[in-house]
Amino acid sequence: MEVNDIYVVKTILRFFSEVLILIFTSLFIVNLLYELNLFRKLTSIIRPIARILKIPEPYVACISMAMISPTVGYTMLIRIKEEHDLKDDDIFPILLLISPVTQLCDTLRFGFPIALSVLGPIGGLIYLGFGLFRSITRMIIHGLYVSRRKKIIPIYETERYSTERPKFRHALIVSIRKTLKMFKRIAIRFGIVTSVVVLLLMFHIFDIIGNVIRPFLSLLGFNTYMISVVMIQIFHFLTALYLAGTFYSQGLLTLKQVFVTIFTGNLIAIPLVHFRHYLPYRASLFGFRVAIRWTLFDLCTSMFTNIVALLIALYVL
Repeated sequence: MEVNDIYVVKTILRFFSEVLILIFTSLFIVNLLYELNLFRKLTSIIRPIARILKIPEPYVACISMAMISPTVGYTMLIRIKEEHDLKDDDIFPILLLISPVTQLCDTLRFGFPIALSVLGPIGGLIYLGFGLFRSITRMIIHGLYVSRRKKIIPIYETERYSTERPKFRHALIVSIRKTLKMFKRIAIRFGIVTSVVVLLLMFHIFDIIGNVIRPFLSLLGFNTYMISVVMIQIFHFLTALYLAGTFYSQGLLTLKQVFVTIFTGNLIAIPLVHFRHYLPYRASLFGFRVAIRWTLFDLCTSMFTNIVALLIALYVL
């Protein structure tokens, strides 16, 4: 095994452990909220929104929490599925509705602050505009698909709660038991799918893809700096954004070239990210069959909005 292979495996294992810790923590918090009847208070707050959207309150709470943390939103949905004995297919429409929200969350939490710092106020605001456009467009597409093609299973979470105030000690013990029960299944799924990804990395499948696209980028007129950003973007988007901003600050790339490069890199990186990271993570939570459908649908809408953004960057900026 080469040194680089060992580094890749260690990186994947570290990611694996970090995600499992995050999932376990989120599951425990969500279970504790349920057992303490605090989830009922959260759903009552968003009741007006649920009525407007015609979506059960607990589902709207999951979508809302995904805006703060996707993992918390997903684990809340897992708890609802367990409590109401729902199938993975039953919650598939809600997963589709959560996806654009998580993209908006990533744009506001990570992308915009970084773009603002490396591209300046104008570049940062343009980046934010593109991010909002893509997220809102995907929300509309996903919402229309769900309203026309997928039935949302009604649930009545608020009727399940007792009027008695639960004891914290009892709620804590029950929460730990339910968390361990859910986490065991999730960890096994995640381990299996992550092992497959590690094998693909060990055989340098993603490196091969990068080497294949390099000549095509040169044919499209990309200079050395633009190609460097795209190649970095295949492995880590935020690093690529920093690199593009550095080239821009030094006058090596124009603002238009920065966005053309980022969106072109997205066309290559988005499929890799969806199958390298999203699919294993989602399969561990909701099963492979639902995860592959969910990932493919996300991939299509994400690629579509990215192509539109690329065309705007080419012909409007």
